[in-house]
Amino acid sequence: MKVTRIDVEGTVGKATVLRSETGEVVINIHAPQNASWVVDHEEQRRGLWPMARKVQCALDGCYGTEGDVADYHRIIQMLAD
Repeated sequence: MKVTRIDVEGTVGKATVLRSETGEVVINIHAPQNASWVVDHEEQRRGLWPMARKVQCALDGCYGTEGDVADYHRIIQMLAD
């Protein structure tokens, strides 16, 4: 089984997390703002926590607890190398 796309909805926003054909993770924030981030292979090796924190804040509308960020981290990690 291979997961290639996950749609996520936070308290105030929605996002799509995709795995590209090149293995990069692409995060598209749809609301309340439009933003897009690409997590390349180097960032995947260094760690995904900083990106998970950005996504959590964008989708929940505020900085959350470590547990809140961990939920988003697991989603990004599912699609990373």
